[in-house]
Amino acid sequence: MAGDTNLQSDARGTAAESPAVMPQILANCLSLLAGMHDAERALFSYSTRVLDGRYVNDFDHPLHIRYTINTLLGLQKLGEHYPLEWDSPARIEAFLALHADAVQNFGDRGLLLYLLARAGHDALPDLHHRFAAEELLSDALLSRHPVQELFWM
Repeated sequence: MAGDTNLQSDARGTAAESPAVMPQILANCLSLLAGMHDAERALFSYSTRVLDGRYVNDFDHPLHIRYTINTLLGLQKLGEHYPLEWDSPARIEAFLALHADAVQNFGDRGLLLYLLARAGHDALPDLHHRFAAEELLSDALLSRHPVQELFWM
């Protein structure tokens, strides 16, 4: 339930040089995301509710991996438009260190590869090779995955 207070960066994790001023609603969203991030787990919660005036995060939902990858992608994109104080490379490193092997869903793997490609991450070639080798060994690739997940890859 630990929350970070400085969520901000561009796709490579450096402060974006931009004259644009972030709208207050986006700043509020970043503040909420800070409360939904657990640095020790390197995850964003799947859902959050307010109970007795405090955030209660759900890190146990099966889709918490996908939600974290999507959130990191969204923060990368936001960093292209507004200056942010978010250390994307450190968050991506922490996520990979703790969860790279847990990314088993075909679509989630595609989203992770996209995240790494946008970040120019060194792990991209190895993970791409590993994911592709595991999937290509399957003769029933198309029948095992929903179409939406196939398009994410």
